[in-house]
Amino acid sequence: MLVLTRKVQEAISVECAGGPLKLTVLEIRNGRVKLGFAADNAIPITRWEVLQRNQAGVVVENLSPANRSKRPASVAFSN
Repeated sequence: MLVLTRKVQEAISVECAGGPLKLTVLEIRNGRVKLGFAADNAIPITRWEVLQRNQAGVVVENLSPANRSKRPASVAFSN
């Protein structure tokens, strides 16, 4: 596991088959970190616990690129 330290408004880039994924630390408050993801719509972005449930056959929510506008307001996505 690669461990990186970032401050608010600092970002990292992950190279994916569909293009780069930019992850930015937007806010840190009360022990919680708010992250922003910028990626091509062809790159699916899913919370780890949801991915595990989906792989177990339990569909909790659809986080496909077509449904990005339906994501909670606390999650920021942009291209």
